[in-house]
Amino acid sequence: MHYHFIIPAYNESQRLPSFLKHLLPEIEKSTSEISFRVVDDGSSDPEKQQLSPHLIELESKHNSLLETLYLKSNLGKGGAVYQGWNACPDCDYLGFIDADGSIQATELLTLVDQAEARHSEAPSLFASRV
Repeated sequence: MHYHFIIPAYNESQRLPSFLKHLLPEIEKSTSEISFRVVDDGSSDPEKQQLSPHLIELESKHNSLLETLYLKSNLGKGGAVYQGWNACPDCDYLGFIDADGSIQATELLTLVDQAEARHSEAPSLFASRV
């Protein structure tokens, strides 16, 4: 099973690097195949210039973080998520998480465990931080 999560980001240079530095090492402890792709949703040029070096460094250190997708214009959160999902047509499960770090890595792993346990009976799962 391959789980692919999109992290839509619009002007997130202040929050996203620290969130990824916490998230990626924890997720890579899992035996499940989990990948992430940041989709920059048309952020301003100064934001891209500030964020890009952090993402390149993290991509080189973590196989689970795929190359960032930079959108030319802002499509909104839903548009960014769909663009990222379209980049992984063969994935078994598609999801997204917010760039603000409001969801802990352990909670994401709980969702993956639930998907593993219910794969034959539940073609989709929904989770909320509420």
